[in-house]
Amino acid sequence: MTSGNTVSAKIFRYDPAADKAPRYETLEVPLEKEMRVLDVLDYAVENAGVAVGYRWFCGVKRCGMCGVSVNGKPVLACWEKATPSMVIDPLPNMPVVRDLVVDRSALEQATLEMEPCLKRKEPYESFPEPLTHRDFEDAYRLMTCIECYVCTAACPVLSDANHREFAGPASLVQLAKVALHPKDAGERVAAALKGDIYACISCYECSNVCPVGINVLEDAIEKLKRRCAAQSESNPGAKHARIFTDLIRKFGRIHPPTLMRQSKGLMQSVSKMSMALAMYRKGKVQVRPQTVQGIEEVRKLFKAVEKDQ
Repeated sequence: MTSGNTVSAKIFRYDPAADKAPRYETLEVPLEKEMRVLDVLDYAVENAGVAVGYRWFCGVKRCGMCGVSVNGKPVLACWEKATPSMVIDPLPNMPVVRDLVVDRSALEQATLEMEPCLKRKEPYESFPEPLTHRDFEDAYRLMTCIECYVCTAACPVLSDANHREFAGPASLVQLAKVALHPKDAGERVAAALKGDIYACISCYECSNVCPVGINVLEDAIEKLKRRCAAQSESNPGAKHARIFTDLIRKFGRIHPPTLMRQSKGLMQSVSKMSMALAMYRKGKVQVRPQTVQGIEEVRKLFKAVEKDQ
């Protein structure tokens, strides 16, 4: 039953094989109760004669195929509520096949190259095999991933041409799912490093957009980073992460000059001297590290976390 209101939908249109440039097509759609973005797209095709290309299969947030960007935010079309005014684009960070359909093959290949399949050393003790919830908790949190690549579409690192080797959040979730499994014996650190895991800037964009509520950064990427840091001290990213953590433990804050000198070396630090002086004049950094008030509470927190791990 219509409410009398309408949705103004501005839909991205582009066929690389036929069009010289992308364009937008705007149409008015009757706003229904509990209407989703997918319903708007269905109306465009079935009632308005707009032959827009888009993907979907299940319609109930299970298949992960209907990802689009709505007003700049990557979402699942089947689950995102329609609003009175919407701009609907294809997911970023992926080539456009036609209109809202994107090519995910490069991202899927990156996932496959990580070999995210359980590799065991020991045979099954019994079947079913007993596993406690505590043993399986870390891997269990990632089991709801539907591989929609919405998190990867939101990743700002993949928008940077300098980080094309970064596998992306979705692929790292699949790797973490097996790496954190209590029975896995695969070589996961090498796969994570090959996927340029330290290119991640810990911005939480992947966690913020996950349609099934996975904390992608904390429950997958950061746990993989910790494993890399523990097992691959020679890796530059692992070294940077260890020094970063040590500074927080010691002073309760980051001291950029010390972080740069210890992680990058004296020569690179000198090359950044002009930037350091500019930051010093603006009061952004201190010449010497200064310990924050309440540092003992910070150190207690570190001890509690390490004990829990």
